[in-house]
Amino acid sequence: MGHSVLSRLSKNKFFGIEPCEIDDESANRLPDKITREHYDIKSKDLVRFVYKSSGWRKKLTYRIAGTIDGILVYFDLRKAYEIHEGRMTAAES
Repeated sequence: MGHSVLSRLSKNKFFGIEPCEIDDESANRLPDKITREHYDIKSKDLVRFVYKSSGWRKKLTYRIAGTIDGILVYFDLRKAYEIHEGRMTAAES
């Protein structure tokens, strides 16, 4: 099973990830079983897309909690947290 980023970011700064076939464009392989409550998706293209779309500062790290809706996981980029020296603060929207 892979994942694929939906190609559009809504005007309200939401984006989603949905299941797809590994041969689909922008697919990445995920483990068959995720044993933690969180999972990091490591994709340069995804990170660049999110940073550019959100106007985030390149030298900072951000965290966003995803919300599961059926087979879709969506993210509200307005609710991101900036990581400063190990401390999380609400990101500027």
